[in-house]
Amino acid sequence: MEAYFNCAIGSLEAYVPNAGAPRNEARVKHLYRRLGFGANLEMIQNALLQNPVDVVDALIDDAIANQSFQNLHGVIGLYQIMIQMTSQLKR
Repeated sequence: MEAYFNCAIGSLEAYVPNAGAPRNEARVKHLYRRLGFGANLEMIQNALLQNPVDVVDALIDDAIANQSFQNLHGVIGLYQIMIQMTSQLKR
């Protein structure tokens, strides 16, 4: 029997900064690391000036445009896992 473990327990709702989850440099760095792209200081500062949803959309659009499918594959996989978990939580 195989066991699958996953720590993706959040919803698919867009991130909205709040007192408990403020928008800051650490969160932007985390986003870039999780998507596998990494970011320099200029990229982080620019991301902090943009809407969080627009930042994610731009990263995915850039991966598609540059055919960075290895990184995009990870994003799609994470998205699929999140959908599965959301479906299971609704049952």
